[in-house]
Amino acid sequence: MRLLRVGCVKKAGEMSFVAQSYRFAHRFMGRLLVALLLSCLSGVSAQATEQEDKAVSGFHGFIMIGGGAIYSQSSNTNKKIESLNDSGKGETKAIPVLMLNLGYTFAHNNSATSLWIGTGADMSADDMSGFSVGLSQSFPDSTTIALTYTPAIAKDEDWKDPFLVGVKRSETDTSEQSLAIEISSILGTPLSLSYSFSAMDIDAEQSGISLLGSRLTSADLKKLRRQGQEHSIELTYDIPMGERMLLSPMAYYVRAELDGSANAFNGYGGGLEVSLDLGRIGVKANTTIGTADFDERHPVFDKTRHDMSLGTSIQVSYSELFGYDSLTLNLLAGYAKQYSNIDFYEAQGAYGGMGVAWSF
Repeated sequence: MRLLRVGCVKKAGEMSFVAQSYRFAHRFMGRLLVALLLSCLSGVSAQATEQEDKAVSGFHGFIMIGGGAIYSQSSNTNKKIESLNDSGKGETKAIPVLMLNLGYTFAHNNSATSLWIGTGADMSADDMSGFSVGLSQSFPDSTTIALTYTPAIAKDEDWKDPFLVGVKRSETDTSEQSLAIEISSILGTPLSLSYSFSAMDIDAEQSGISLLGSRLTSADLKKLRRQGQEHSIELTYDIPMGERMLLSPMAYYVRAELDGSANAFNGYGGGLEVSLDLGRIGVKANTTIGTADFDERHPVFDKTRHDMSLGTSIQVSYSELFGYDSLTLNLLAGYAKQYSNIDFYEAQGAYGGMGVAWSF
């Protein structure tokens, strides 16, 4: 599942909540929600840093410490399932968070160039640590172009054969790298456009091997392969509603060109984010909806998969914590649900967390 950009600050490389949900449909819902929680908790500090970077040359960054709780329920949540019609049992876990970001800005008369590097979180339970590097360039007409690269250094895990029933499933390492470009405030307008490319590799792909000979052929196994590439395009338009409110409708298209034709898909969707500026308090609320149509019949379930995802969340930030300009408190809560015409791929999750960020 992949459920992102729900109530968090938009950054280059960060795609929509629903667009991300489909590429991770074979992964643990809990790990997806961890990524969402981290992205949102770090968003306010990152945005504040970016705004300051354009005016002043020098080093900048932030350190954030916090944590949250994740509830997830899907067929991939549990190590053992009893049926292919089983959508899994729910589980809840606590997630500690430590994030770092460091950058340098070269300020010019009416523009600025920024370079940065940032780590992921230190989470022993889910091994989501990693880092990204980025470059952004602002222009006199307010256009900003940002490029972000995330190398395939951090390892995640997935089931070797997610369709294994009645016994404990074994895990295999997965890795992913991505490249994203975002053009915001195009020619001084409220329009922003982003494109991202990602590639994922699975060390030991054995999807469906437990059903080989009984329900599946070797040709069917090829249709179940999960590694491959994804292209995503997202369009956002900011609409000011007075001095304190901003509406940001968005639309996206995602194409997953996976090695297995039963897992390849076209995804479409949109959403609306509402931002409120209440002085030291900032509020962001987001709702997103989308669908995904898969390319070919799923050989395990003998039907072509079709999914729909819904998500909503709210984030509240409180700046100048304890009277310090550099401290910000971020609070986040949300819910995500994926519907499918195949019970095995139905999932839901809820999440909540808080973090304190020090910007410098």
